[in-house]
Amino acid sequence: MYIDIFHFVKLTAQLNTWAKHPNVRHFWGVDEQQDYDINCNEKLSAYNGVASLVNTCQSPMGWKPNRAEQFRIRMYARDRIRAGYGPGWFCAQRRPGHALGWLQTIYQSNATSIPDILLLVDDDTSVVRRYLVCMLRLCVKLLSNGMTHKCLVGC
Repeated sequence: MYIDIFHFVKLTAQLNTWAKHPNVRHFWGVDEQQDYDINCNEKLSAYNGVASLVNTCQSPMGWKPNRAEQFRIRMYARDRIRAGYGPGWFCAQRRPGHALGWLQTIYQSNATSIPDILLLVDDDTSVVRRYLVCMLRLCVKLLSNGMTHKCLVGC
């Protein structure tokens, strides 16, 4: 069984624990040093970019918004701005989407590189072994009953 782990922050401690497990094939990560736009923080700071970013995300998308979109338009990032979150936080929110796009190109380049398990982790992620085993058993049961999707989400 092959496990790939992809993290969205520097996980130094996990390099000495998770990454050394015999089933872990790859331990990839992305932080501000590997960001597709390493100057994001400076750009948002220099041009009042946080306000511009929030205005863009609160703008209508060209169609009548559903309830989820109405919530986004009204509330996007207001609590974060009030709490004093700076440009770095907003830059970090963009990072997972771009990082997963990079990971997709890695997997598409070689079909055998797709792992049995892909764990997506952040700095506050913990993996409880018995829960992971329980999820894997459920996955095996679902697959044996004809499920075609191979994605389970835990929180």
